[in-house]
Amino acid sequence: MKKLFLIIIILAFGTFIFSESKEELLDKIEKRFSSIKEFSATFNQKVAPVIGEAQFFEGTIDILRPHNLRMEIIAPEKQLILYNGETAWVYLPEQKYCLKYSCGKENSLSKIPRYIFEPFNNLIVDTLYSDTSFIFIKLSMKEDEEFFQCIELKVSKDKMLLLSLTFKDKTGNKTEYNFSEIEVNSKKKINFTFTPPDGIEIIEK
Repeated sequence: MKKLFLIIIILAFGTFIFSESKEELLDKIEKRFSSIKEFSATFNQKVAPVIGEAQFFEGTIDILRPHNLRMEIIAPEKQLILYNGETAWVYLPEQKYCLKYSCGKENSLSKIPRYIFEPFNNLIVDTLYSDTSFIFIKLSMKEDEEFFQCIELKVSKDKMLLLSLTFKDKTGNKTEYNFSEIEVNSKKKINFTFTPPDGIEIIEK
C-alpha cells in the first residue's frame, strides 16, 4: 500500500513538472515570435485536397508586421501574391491576368501574417510536445470561422523559429508550408505594393 501511495505521488509530481515546463516552453516561443518584425524565407507548399491529387508549389515569402505579405511562386507556374492590409493581389503573368481581393472581406491570405507573428493571440493551444530538435504545436480557432479549423506549427528548438505551418479546413483539405533559409529582422527593402502591367486583365473578387 505504501509503495502504491508513493507511485501515485511520483506520478502526480511528474505531471506537475511536465505541465510547468510546457508552460515555460510556450512562453519562450511567444516571446520569440513577438520579437520578430520581419520574416523572410524560401518555402515549399503542398496543397492536399480531400478529393483529387495534391499540388506542390515553391518560392519565396516575405512578411512585415503587422500584415504585409509578399509571396513569389516560381514553380510550377510563376505567381506574385501581395497583401498590404487593404488589398490582396494574385498576379499570374503567364496567364496575363490578376485577381484583386478587397480586404473588406477577409480571405485566407490575410490570415498568414497573423498566424506567423501572433498565433497564440488568435488561437487556442490544443497540444504541445517536443523532441530533441523540434517543438510541435496544434492550435484551434477560438471562434468558428469559414477558413480554417486548426493549425499546426513546427518550431526549431534552438532558435525558436517557425519551420512549418499547416492549415486544415473543416472539410479535411490541408495546406502545408515548409520554410528554409529563414531570415528575421533583416531590415531589407521589400515592395509590398502592386501596379498591374498594361494589358493585364483584372478580376475583382
